Amino acid sequence: MAQATKSGVTPCSTSRANRKPGGFLFESEARHHSSYVRLARRFQDQERVKARLEELALAESAIIDTGNPLPRMHS
Repeated sequence: MAQATKSGVTPCSTSRANRKPGGFLFESEARHHSSYVRLARRFQDQERVKARLEELALAESAIIDTGNPLPRMHS
């Protein structure tokens, strides 16, 4: 993963057009996840954050299993 510059901007060495479809979105979501987990750990102990992440994973799994017949970006 590219390192952020002093301005906080992460340079992109390849254009989105040359990447695998959806790859840039996956990378972006992974960064969001990391940021939110780091932030949570600043305010709660590690075990509480871990337990909450497990709860969220179960809830997201149930949402995915249930599905929706209509196509959506976010369900």
